[in-house]
Amino acid sequence: MEANNQALTNAMQALFNLLKSWEPDSTHEQSRCIGKRADLWEHRYEHSLIRLLEHANLPSVAIISSLDIASDSRHLEPRSAALLATKLPQARTVKFDLFDNQRKHPNNNKSARYDFATAVSKLCRPSLREFQMKYYLEDPSNHYFSPPNVLHPSETSLDHLSLALHTLSLSQNLTSLSLDPVCISPSIYWPSGLADPPYWPNIRHHFVGFQMTTPDGRWYFVRDPSAPIDDDEGGGDSSDPDAPPSTDSDSDPDTNSEASRIPDTYRERREAVANGDWPVRMFRTLPDETMINPLLMAMARAAGQMPKLQTMGLSATMTDPSGKAFCVSYVAKELESPTGSDPGDVDTPRIAWRVGSWRPINEILDVWRKEKGVSKIEFEEW
Repeated sequence: MEANNQALTNAMQALFNLLKSWEPDSTHEQSRCIGKRADLWEHRYEHSLIRLLEHANLPSVAIISSLDIASDSRHLEPRSAALLATKLPQARTVKFDLFDNQRKHPNNNKSARYDFATAVSKLCRPSLREFQMKYYLEDPSNHYFSPPNVLHPSETSLDHLSLALHTLSLSQNLTSLSLDPVCISPSIYWPSGLADPPYWPNIRHHFVGFQMTTPDGRWYFVRDPSAPIDDDEGGGDSSDPDAPPSTDSDSDPDTNSEASRIPDTYRERREAVANGDWPVRMFRTLPDETMINPLLMAMARAAGQMPKLQTMGLSATMTDPSGKAFCVSYVAKELESPTGSDPGDVDTPRIAWRVGSWRPINEILDVWRKEKGVSKIEFEEW
């Protein structure tokens, strides 16, 4: 693994040296796509993050205006992506497609999340105009599963990543922020204990697609008591055609079995159970008010500190088979709704709630009315 890290570092060093050499002749625009590949046995890399070594030795390159980093079968350590971005001080657009789906290895997850937070907060700078990020920590498909606590043990009361993304969002010239998906807390909008309220002078579009689980290992949603239980109880049915393939080694712990002597044997059923993806039991569709209301209140308060805000959205990564969803969308006056609602809507700021029969508390709606002048509030039933 160390050899792979060194190979990545050497490649980045050569690339950045080349880019640096172009700076005196930077009158033309170029686009490069680097490093896309497909490995034969991608499962061996599922919990292996390749990382950048000695990033301080990379030169700062001022001619790059856009950076787009996507993880394929070989996943780049999130921190390394942020460190590469810090070496491009004039980048106006930064896009990350990152992977941190390590529920089976929570200690690795905590470290990767904390290290990334430390690095990404440094991207708060005047040059940044657009920031997009996908940070995969997939929701368990088994809603009985206890999600891992991904907060760093150094300060278990702090969600370092949400705080770092909040800091980045305050970049004075940032106009567009999209985080989808990401596992977050209310700190992403409004950290506790602030001496002064945060302020986003130029943000126009702000969207967060949040995971159903929280950074401290809880769920934002519970079972709807009015919904039928059906077959949620109990274990998975091995005859289910959608079940992950099973091997003898999934149920046979014998270390002398033939599968145990095969290097890199991938036991798909066992992996799915360990990660909370099997059996599939999706029943959490009702917001847990003790969890969701602080998030919604922080969002509403933050919107009041965004004078140029045009659109704002908060949507859960809910994949309910019946089409249930949780989505909150704000649209400013004189802008058409992305959903294509009646033209008359453009006469007033409005907010749409696709939350089924559930309703937010009045205090949250009052903040939207007071801070953004919202007079049209729509609720969409499932």
